[in-house]
Amino acid sequence: MDQTATFKLPITIPPAKILSISPSSGPVMTEIPVSIVLSSFQVRADLEVTIGGSLMPQPRILFADVSEISLTVSLYSEYSGIQSVTISSGGVSVNTSFLSLLPQVKAECLGSCYIVDWDDSRLQIAIYGFPIVQNSSLWIIQGTNNARASILTSTVENGINILQVQVAFLIGLSTTYETTCFRVSQNQLDLDAVFCVPSYRKPRISRLNFNNLGNSLSLSFDQELDMNSMVSDCSNYFPEVNLSSFGKGSLCSWYDVKTLQVILGNDASVMVSQYLLFRGNISMMGRNIQNAEGMSSVVQPPSLASTPSITLDGPFEIASCDTARIIASCSSSRQPRFSWSFANSNVLTTLVQNLTGDTIFLKGGDLSAGITYQIVVTAYTFLGVSVTSKVHALTRTADPVPIVSLVLPAPPYKRPNSFYVTARSEFSTCAPTRTTLNFTWMLFSPQYSNSSIQAQGPEFFVNTMDLIPGSSYTLTLLIQSIFSSSILQQTIEIVRSGVKALIKGGNRTAYRNEANYAIDGSTSYDIDYAGTSTGLNFEWTCTAGSSPCRLKNGSKLNLPYLPNFYLNLYNLNLLDTNSLKITLLLSKGAYFDSQNIVLELSDNPVLPVEISSIVNNQLWVSLKALPATANARYSWKVYDASNNLMNQVLINKNACPAGLVSYDMVILNPSNILPRGEYAISVEMQYDNLVGTASIPFRVTWPPSGGQCSVTPSSGVELEQDFQIKCSSWTSDDLPLSYRFGLSRSDSAEISWTPQSYSNVYSTVLTSGSYGLVAAIIDNIGGSSLSETTNIRVLAKQFDNGTNFEDEIFASIEFALNTYESLGLVGQSLQLSNSAILSLQENQNRRLLASSLAYRMRVRNMLLAKMAGGNVNDKMNTRSMSSSLETVSNALQQPAEISPNGCSDVGQLLATCTTFLTVDFLRGDGFSTFLSSFDAYLITAKNFDKPVRRASLVSVLNNILNASTLYSTSMVQTEQPLIHVLSMYSVQVQRIGIDLNRLDVDLMHRGVSIDFGIFRTLTSLSSQDFSLTLVYTTDFWFLDELYDKGYIVCSTPSILYYVYSLRDLKMVWDCKAAGSPCFNIQVNMNRTVAEAASEIRLKCVLWNPQSSTWDFNACKMGSISIQADTAMAQCLCDSTGSVIVVQEDPDSSGLLGIANKLNLHHVYAWLLLTVSIYFCVVSYLIVATFRGTLNSITSSVSLTTDPPHHRRQSDRKMLFLEYEIKGELGLLHEIQEPREQDDDDQPGPSAATDHDSVSCSCCQLKSQAVTFSTSDAPGSNSLSSPSHWFGDCQVISSPRTVVEKNQGLRLRFKKSAIGGPVMLS
Repeated sequence: MDQTATFKLPITIPPAKILSISPSSGPVMTEIPVSIVLSSFQVRADLEVTIGGSLMPQPRILFADVSEISLTVSLYSEYSGIQSVTISSGGVSVNTSFLSLLPQVKAECLGSCYIVDWDDSRLQIAIYGFPIVQNSSLWIIQGTNNARASILTSTVENGINILQVQVAFLIGLSTTYETTCFRVSQNQLDLDAVFCVPSYRKPRISRLNFNNLGNSLSLSFDQELDMNSMVSDCSNYFPEVNLSSFGKGSLCSWYDVKTLQVILGNDASVMVSQYLLFRGNISMMGRNIQNAEGMSSVVQPPSLASTPSITLDGPFEIASCDTARIIASCSSSRQPRFSWSFANSNVLTTLVQNLTGDTIFLKGGDLSAGITYQIVVTAYTFLGVSVTSKVHALTRTADPVPIVSLVLPAPPYKRPNSFYVTARSEFSTCAPTRTTLNFTWMLFSPQYSNSSIQAQGPEFFVNTMDLIPGSSYTLTLLIQSIFSSSILQQTIEIVRSGVKALIKGGNRTAYRNEANYAIDGSTSYDIDYAGTSTGLNFEWTCTAGSSPCRLKNGSKLNLPYLPNFYLNLYNLNLLDTNSLKITLLLSKGAYFDSQNIVLELSDNPVLPVEISSIVNNQLWVSLKALPATANARYSWKVYDASNNLMNQVLINKNACPAGLVSYDMVILNPSNILPRGEYAISVEMQYDNLVGTASIPFRVTWPPSGGQCSVTPSSGVELEQDFQIKCSSWTSDDLPLSYRFGLSRSDSAEISWTPQSYSNVYSTVLTSGSYGLVAAIIDNIGGSSLSETTNIRVLAKQFDNGTNFEDEIFASIEFALNTYESLGLVGQSLQLSNSAILSLQENQNRRLLASSLAYRMRVRNMLLAKMAGGNVNDKMNTRSMSSSLETVSNALQQPAEISPNGCSDVGQLLATCTTFLTVDFLRGDGFSTFLSSFDAYLITAKNFDKPVRRASLVSVLNNILNASTLYSTSMVQTEQPLIHVLSMYSVQVQRIGIDLNRLDVDLMHRGVSIDFGIFRTLTSLSSQDFSLTLVYTTDFWFLDELYDKGYIVCSTPSILYYVYSLRDLKMVWDCKAAGSPCFNIQVNMNRTVAEAASEIRLKCVLWNPQSSTWDFNACKMGSISIQADTAMAQCLCDSTGSVIVVQEDPDSSGLLGIANKLNLHHVYAWLLLTVSIYFCVVSYLIVATFRGTLNSITSSVSLTTDPPHHRRQSDRKMLFLEYEIKGELGLLHEIQEPREQDDDDQPGPSAATDHDSVSCSCCQLKSQAVTFSTSDAPGSNSLSSPSHWFGDCQVISSPRTVVEKNQGLRLRFKKSAIGGPVMLS
């Protein structure tokens, strides 16, 4: 049986009104054709138009559609002044006004022409067509809208009456903007002059409401304000009674010219329906408004409150001896009220039903074995929104198993937002043994049998682009140890992401007579299936102001349903129109998205410039103006919402490496430089006599806000007490949130951070000391906020007398690290390592100050070995990489306490970090951090023997090359070179333009020229786009190979230069071709040798970074230029690397002519042998006087605390190797051993002022400066210990260097108070 139901649906029809009348004025006694546009007006047969009550001729309808009606009519008036125009039809009438003017009589407002309703206004009026008078009392002025005006003065300027008029503040303005007209006349004259000015009503709060998340308030005003004079201090706008309800740390910010945002802080208490007092202190039309009358309001709820997501964090299985901690997290700006229950146990429900907090504890003894309990939680937010209940399964096992929780972000899960799942584990308290846990992951969909993904380790990365939208997947985790295994499962739904509408080019200028203006939305896409436009529907609209665009014949403009089209601006009716808005509505099924651009219309032809957005996020922005050409001029500008130019702010922060006058625009760290709000980034392009502009919007979002983090307990015993930090109530517009937890010593500003994680809870043990714990809360687009720092005190363990506390603390640290390693807790491993390293450097810890060098070395190197040989290195990823870099850098702060094995571990860790670098990390402050870590690595490596030094240098160069090439892929062609100068090396990275034929670069006064014309001809690369990396090392540890081959080094090593093909994504090692070198390298060489270049044989040789060997055929010698103090050699090469000038075959006859300047090879060899033997004997006697622990410089030297007689052979070897290292500077001769000092001797006079100094005479060479210095052995802390000086030494020439003869040096050395050796450096 069919049934029909009828009901009435109320439809609100807006009242009829006149949108525009053009023109709005004209001379009297003349027919004026006028165009009138109306809305919500129905034309019937009785349509009439009257002016001043007089009926006008029948109007003509131009067009009529559902949105508007346009008609033309000829208006005629016999009287001057403001005439009422009435349009009526079908009983409906609408009114507007028309100003009839006498041609010879008029009034004109000069200067600031507007009046307001909150203050008196003054106007200057020029009156034409009246007799000249200077008596203000002869004038009469009357106004509409109850305007009260008076003539203050009447003057004459150039034969024109000038009136100063004061208008009292208006009363009763019904709209934000009206037109007020004034009629001016003279006594006893039948003449009227009319002028009209805009009238503005005082701004009012049109709406005061929470945003959809409840973490901010929006005060919307009914009109635009002057933001130039606005401040962001909330106390400027609200009284204290309201400020306290905004919470601690609340902020005010002008989102745009009509909206003030109040970002609520911690513990905010403002509620819906609360009355807020607004003090004013806003500005409009250049006038300050302080009166708060009529500007206070009641807080309204959000128009559509978001339903917060809820997650449960807790174990899935526990034993009877364990306690399960279940934590509920809700994306609400305030702590919600939680309701707990059990779906399958009324008994347990009664235990938790009265709990309203976010955490419950369940004892395993209260649960029945083998039963899976369904824990249900519901959250209720302060906005009255209840969150869909979340269910967590918990099973009590018969045998103890690891307590494992799965940490993952709150849903929804969709493309392209990949995420990761972490297994957070701890051992059962009743586990008989604690062995390493192995984690095996598998993600599969029952719908797709061949779609399983497997992985190992404590984390599983879910790449949503590998998953099918609209499908359900099961995530399975198998946890295995030697004695147990368990399986956990989690269901993951991949939902549809929708579509993304994009219009190429941004907002731009357009010539209003352009017949074919391109509009392109073809880059729009389906987010789930990027790269395809299948099924996308394009709907375009064009509006001029609030009306649809119309053709000149009045018909509405219809645009094609295509991805792109050409717009004929010439055919449009653009009268009184300065801009058009083009909107794209993109749809596919039930999914929609839109974007619009604004075309600013120009009366003159313009350049068709567009902006291409390459990267546009909170971390960095990269834009390009198109077309990009070197022949045009470009100018970039950044404006805030009130049109303030922000360029200087960016320049002051060095945030624009490509400058502001090229076709590229790069902004680094915009969220750290620019205040929160809306911005416009614009570019102006000039070519010949044409100019074009384009702009795109950019928003600096608010980072997460409103939350708090707490730490428990505030004190505890080192390496025993778990310190927990938990964050709650943080919200952001860009979910999900992730967290990093920082640790700092109370006396240091440096913070060591854990890897980024979705878990809002973190716990770890620490070594003794005073610490500050802080959290960084990070949203999905990189915006971050810091919580308040909480100070804790970690108490030192107490030991019985006679206990070796060093061994006990070392064992406790090692045990804790082994535990974290077994559980796969990388963050805790890194944070405990940082804690231990900082403890070694703690100035206030007297116990550790008393510790031995051996203990400090032992701890530091154990930490490095644990990191390099465990999960920190093996399971490193893009998130743990930065934390690993920080920890390694902390460990290297004391290079003297690093062993050769520790140095090798450092190299391994840093190399792994390099493989996980990202462009976003490097574009921030990451590149500086990365390079500093490798600098510390080289500082450490130079203490060791030749193989360690060389391996370290090669590793550093390779990793710098990998990092710099990755960085260069994000650089734009016009970007300035990136230069970092560090202790051991300097680096320069730059992009090379495709139109470049020759490039001259310089780093540390060392130059390289590249002939790209030849380079491109000789290579088989398809790329025309390259990057260049230059590296200069202060120590180059590969010269001995040249010495061993009998060469004499006559120059300092040049910079290393690398070329990278960006399009081919590979290194370009050479451009070999007969007689056509690509590289021209300038090297500084010995001036003495340069003067004798015609008499000896010189050669350019190249160190090949690819093979770490010297290439004797890659370069040929070019010209040599000699300056006053230096000489410069030119080497022409066909490969990348580092170039040096050597003298070959020193026994040739060409040397005899300069025997007075250069020693012969055989003399050198004989002298070297003689002095070496003498040196070894004397070295033994010298080393015998030294006591203390050595800082080994060779991998074979023991790093133990053996008795002195076990150290002396190492001492001798160390000094001998020091001679080998410094052999190129000269040999030491006639070393006199100082007097032996007994342990009971009293200290002599202090030599603190010059304990590390060296006096030297005649040590300035013509081509180089030789500087000797001393440094104490590791572990020496006394600056006032007695000093013993060696006698005079004579530096003589060795066959491995070219120096002047008879150069005397006086070397002064200090003997360490603890008996350590003094090092030549």
